[in-house]
Amino acid sequence: MALIAVINCYNGVRTIEDCVSRILPHVDRVVAFDGAYGDFPVENGSRRSTDGTLEILARLGVEVVDASGHQDQVGKRTSMFAVGGPGDWILPLDADHWLSQPERLRALDLDHCDVGWFWTASNLYPDRYRTARLFRWVPGMHYAGRHHWIFDGRGRLITSDQNRGASYRHVDYEVTLQNLRQYHLPDRLAGKRAYNRHREQRTEGKFRSESSVYGPQDMTPHPERAGKTMSGEVHELQEQVGIPPATLIVPFSRPWAWQTWFQVFGSVELPPGTQVLAVVDHDDQRFFAGVVAALRKMAGRLGGIRVRWTRERPPAEQAEVRHRRPRIIGHWRWFQTEALAPIILGAEDDTLPTADAYTRLLDLMRQRGAAFVQGTEIGRWRIPIVPHWQIEVDAAGDPCRVATGTYTGQMVERIHGGGWYCFAVRADLFRAADIYCTSAPPMGPDVCFVWDLCRAGHLCLGDWSVECWHFTESKRLHPAVTSSLQIAVSTRDASGTWRQTREAAEPYRRDFRMKFPGDLSAEPPPAYRRPAPFSGPEPVKRKERNMPTIRIRLLKPCLHARAGAEVCIAPRLARNLIRNGFAVAVSAAAPPEPVLALEPEPVVTSEPESETEPEPVVAPEPEPVNPLACPECGREFAQTRGLKAHMRQKHGKAVA
Repeated sequence: MALIAVINCYNGVRTIEDCVSRILPHVDRVVAFDGAYGDFPVENGSRRSTDGTLEILARLGVEVVDASGHQDQVGKRTSMFAVGGPGDWILPLDADHWLSQPERLRALDLDHCDVGWFWTASNLYPDRYRTARLFRWVPGMHYAGRHHWIFDGRGRLITSDQNRGASYRHVDYEVTLQNLRQYHLPDRLAGKRAYNRHREQRTEGKFRSESSVYGPQDMTPHPERAGKTMSGEVHELQEQVGIPPATLIVPFSRPWAWQTWFQVFGSVELPPGTQVLAVVDHDDQRFFAGVVAALRKMAGRLGGIRVRWTRERPPAEQAEVRHRRPRIIGHWRWFQTEALAPIILGAEDDTLPTADAYTRLLDLMRQRGAAFVQGTEIGRWRIPIVPHWQIEVDAAGDPCRVATGTYTGQMVERIHGGGWYCFAVRADLFRAADIYCTSAPPMGPDVCFVWDLCRAGHLCLGDWSVECWHFTESKRLHPAVTSSLQIAVSTRDASGTWRQTREAAEPYRRDFRMKFPGDLSAEPPPAYRRPAPFSGPEPVKRKERNMPTIRIRLLKPCLHARAGAEVCIAPRLARNLIRNGFAVAVSAAAPPEPVLALEPEPVVTSEPESETEPEPVVAPEPEPVNPLACPECGREFAQTRGLKAHMRQKHGKAVA
C-alpha cells in the first residue's frame, strides 16, 4: 500500500513550496501535475508555469507531469488518479493547500475506510468545515459533472463536496487543511472572475446535482459541510512584495479605541517590511475609514497591508464572552490563511505595548528557541492580572485548575496558556492550530491555543518585564495602585462543576506607576523607558504612602467632624460625599504673592469729617450649638447612636 499525494498546480510560486515540503516526509510519493487547461486563462502566454514553480519542484525532487493538454479541470483532475493502483491511497491537493498536521497521515486507521474527510479552513468561510481529501483507489475512478464530484467506473458516486456515496465507507479524521487562496492578488483576480463566469455558463454550471451526471444516486449529506461564507470585503492597501520577516495581526472592534491605539503603536518597533493583517469587525463606515487612513500613514515602514471589513454589527461591549468568542475565532481563521511571514506578531486594539515590546519578544524567541512568547498585561479586570495562564492536571492528565500566573522571582517563566494581546509565535504552528474554546474547563481560544502547543512539547514563555497596558472606553489606564489578586477556575465538588475564585497572590510590582497620561484623548503619550524590574524591597507601609487627597468642606456633620469643617480625604470618598450633597470641593489655595517694598504713605495735614455717623459695634452672634454634642464634655458626634452610646458608657446617663 502506498500513500500518494498528487498536486494540481500552475504558477503557484507563492505557496507551492509550503504545500509540498510539509507533506513530502509523510507520504510515499508526490507527483505534481503542472499546466493550465484549455478553459483557464493563461499567464504570460504559456500553459506551463513560468513564475518559478517548476524550479521549486525540481529542487524538492518532485515528479512533474505535463498536464497542459486537458480542456477543463475535470479532465485534468481525473488524470491525477492514473498514478495509483490497487491498494494505493490518493491524496489530491492544490498548490495553495497547506496540511496542518501531516505527521498524522501515517497514524490514520485506513483499514475500515474508503474516503477520509479532513477539516478545511478557508479565508472564504468563518468556520472550518469537512471536505473529502483521502481516497482508496478503485478502477475507473474519475471526476464528472463538477470538479469535486468523484464517481467510480460503474457511475456510482464515491463522494462530492456535500454528499457521501452510500456504497463506500466514510470516516472523519482530525487532520486540518488550510486553503491559502490567493484570490485577492491583482494580477490573478480579473482572470479568475472571468473563468468562474465561463465555468458556470458553459461547463460545470450545467450540473445542478450529483444525480444529473449518471442518474439517481444513493447518497447521504455530510452534516459538517461549509456554512455561510465570510462576510464583508477585503481591501489590499499595499501589496506585499516577497516574503515579509513578520506578520502583525490585529482585530479592531471598538470604535473608541483605535485612535489611542494608533497614537501609541506609531512608535512601536517592528521588523522593517512587516506585513499587517487587520480585521475591522463593525458596521460603522467612519470607524473603518479611520483605521484605513491610520494604516496608510504607517505604510512607509510596513510591507503589505490587508484589511478585512466585516460590515457586521458587533456584540455589545459588555456582552457575555460566549457571544464574542465565535467572532474572534472567525477572525483568527482568516489570519491563518492570509499570513505570509515565518513569524506572527499579535496585538489587540485595547492594549498598548511598550515601544520595544516586540523587539524583545523576538530576541527572547531566538535565544530560548521558544515556539510562543508573550508579554505581561497590566490592568485587565481592574487587578494586576497577568494572563500567563498556568494549568494543573489531574491523575488522568486532564486540566483541573486554570489560574493566572504569579511572580516567582524570574523575569521569564514557562507558561501553559497565553493571551493574544502581545505575542510572537512561529507561523507553522500558528497555521497548524485548531482554534477553539472549551466550557469545561472554561478556557478561551487563546488559552487553548498555547495549551495545545505545550502538550505537543513546544516551549512557551511569558516575560514579566514586557509590559502592556490595558485601557477602557474612558481612555483611562488602570490601575495606578491595585490589590494583589489571582483569578482561578477549578473543580470544587464531585459533580465536576467549574467555579471561579479570586485569590490573594504575590504581585510582580507593589506599586504600578502610570507610564501614560491619564487622559490619552488629549495628546499622544510621551516617550517612556521600560521601568527596572522589581528587585524585592519591602513594600511601603500604607500610612507612609503619598496617597492623593481632595480637600472638601462638609455641609453636614459626618466623618467625625462638624458641619463647616474642612478635611482632606481620598478622591473616591470625596466624590461620593459631593455627589450626595454632604460636602463641596474646596479649590486649591493660590500661591502667596511676593513681598514688595512698601512706599511711604503721603502725609495728610487735615481730614474732612464724615457726614455719616459711624455704625454701632455689634457683638458677633455665637456659633450654633451642635445638637449632637455631649452636654457634659462637649464631644461631638456624627450620628445620634454614637452620642447615646457615649452618654451611657461615660456619664451613665440616657439620652432621649
